[in-house]
Amino acid sequence: MSKKEGFWVRFWMEKERSFKTEETYEYLTYEEGCDEKDEESLKSFAEDWAQNDCRGYNSEYYRYGFEVVPKPPKEWLEKELKRLKEEQELLTLIKEELGIIKGDE
Repeated sequence: MSKKEGFWVRFWMEKERSFKTEETYEYLTYEEGCDEKDEESLKSFAEDWAQNDCRGYNSEYYRYGFEVVPKPPKEWLEKELKRLKEEQELLTLIKEELGIIKGDE
């Protein structure tokens, strides 16, 4: 699989009375119509992430934003790699249960 052309974006959110900033990184591709210069679209992606993924709808007040970055920090990449490996294992189990693949494939 070849890497699609795109860019990394850091989304962040701070909730009221919270001393912790939630954050994630997304790789957005030009093929999907994304552009790092399109601030309105990036703001919309950040708002959607903060409102839904971080449950901003449960807070009276929260701040959110985004920034285009060269790449995520190594710690985040390692954590994400571990999460995706676990999801891959679950995906394989589900495929086995559905009979799509046989065990040990």
